[in-house]
Amino acid sequence: MRSLIILVTLSATLLLGNRASAEPLVYTGHTFSFAKEAFADPYASENQDVILGDIAISRGNTLGIFNAAVEDAYVVNFSPAGTAWAFKNNNPVETLAASNWAALVFEDWQTATGGQGGGPPATVDQDAVLHLIDQDIYLDIRFIAWGIGTGAGGSFAYERAEITPSADFDRDGDVDGRDFLIWQRGFDADDVLQFDGDANFDGVVDASDLELWQTAYGGALTAFTAVPEPSGLLLAAFLALHFATCRYRNI
Repeated sequence: MRSLIILVTLSATLLLGNRASAEPLVYTGHTFSFAKEAFADPYASENQDVILGDIAISRGNTLGIFNAAVEDAYVVNFSPAGTAWAFKNNNPVETLAASNWAALVFEDWQTATGGQGGGPPATVDQDAVLHLIDQDIYLDIRFIAWGIGTGAGGSFAYERAEITPSADFDRDGDVDGRDFLIWQRGFDADDVLQFDGDANFDGVVDASDLELWQTAYGGALTAFTAVPEPSGLLLAAFLALHFATCRYRNI
């Protein structure tokens, strides 16, 4: 009886998960490279760095970078939409690394670089940090080229950290039954965030996200590799909570 009470209490607590208390996702390193050539069409997908479904960085033949997923062109002191930036200009004494996100000041790209004219070229070969606001993701980034003037055709290049799937939906540092319940609650929803159970950042919560959870968890719920029926979901939730309770007892 006591175990059942603990299980029910744990279930209620998990279902009331609070995003506000979650830590951001942090990706480090500069393993992914992107470059837009001079005069390349910024609206063609091959000339966009699609970081996430709603974040696609590109540049016109002049001016600054913008988010081609939601913007038609660069907007002064705003673009790229959905992002904030930390450069040496607005963080002169801080270590510019995604792992140091809490100590950094983040602003729109133009303000952070120091201005539309001289700012962007000055950021070349500097460490910087990009914040993807809606998903609350921080990643290392370093511009390695910036085309200056109309003859440069809006060319630019950078290296950044690569985003990989995460089934740690409550962002508490591990993948467990709590994360399964978040996936279950968000199942079959679209236009969602990683917080909602979208492990692969494709904007939906589905069986592929459950598979990523299973892999990260250790395959404990191997019977549920396909999308479970509602009764199966309840059983899976019970098993996940049971495992979480057992782990708690063994700590």
